Amino acid sequence: MNILKLTALILCAGLLAPAGLKAEDEKKDEGADAVKTMEQAWKVALEQLEDDQDNAKKVVEFYKANFAEKIKFLEKELKDDSTEVVSELTSDLLECNLILTTKDDSPEKFKEELEYMKLEVNTDLLGEKIQDLKEKEADKNKAEIGKNEKELKSELGKLFDMKLLREKEELKDLEKDIEELKQHIRQREENRDKIVDKKLEELTGVDEDLEF
Repeated sequence: MNILKLTALILCAGLLAPAGLKAEDEKKDEGADAVKTMEQAWKVALEQLEDDQDNAKKVVEFYKANFAEKIKFLEKELKDDSTEVVSELTSDLLECNLILTTKDDSPEKFKEELEYMKLEVNTDLLGEKIQDLKEKEADKNKAEIGKNEKELKSELGKLFDMKLLREKEELKDLEKDIEELKQHIRQREENRDKIVDKKLEELTGVDEDLEF
């Protein structure tokens, strides 16, 4: 294939890829828009797992056991915005699937990831609840609003601390990687001439025919 043909193919691929992705996104949106019941929402969301039925069943059971309040909220929101409900349900199931993969090999990580997700979900639900109370009768619900805001602030504090701890752990990993890279560079600097000579032999040498 000559250069002109190859260039043309690359350009066509670049132009067609976004269109293909857009069509795929529209297809997903249409499926979500057609959802009228939670049963349909579950079906559409589970299609994104792309996994065996046994594992999908475990993920659903795990989600229902730990996030019953979130499911009730999604059921309530279904009539208003089915697309958003499917999106949230899909995201939650995918996250649950990832959490479950750590259960056997790393129980501590499993516990931490589950706690983190619960905090995220709970803060979102509390925020929604406070908004609803304010929209209905803010003055009448003032005491309840204050109570929920206090709880939300506490939960947000816990979530912030967990996020900060994660960032610190990520920083440690980065610092370790940087130190290893520095060591690698130092070794290369020390062995510059040997490395250059070896590459020279590879590029200019002729392999001897030493077959028996």
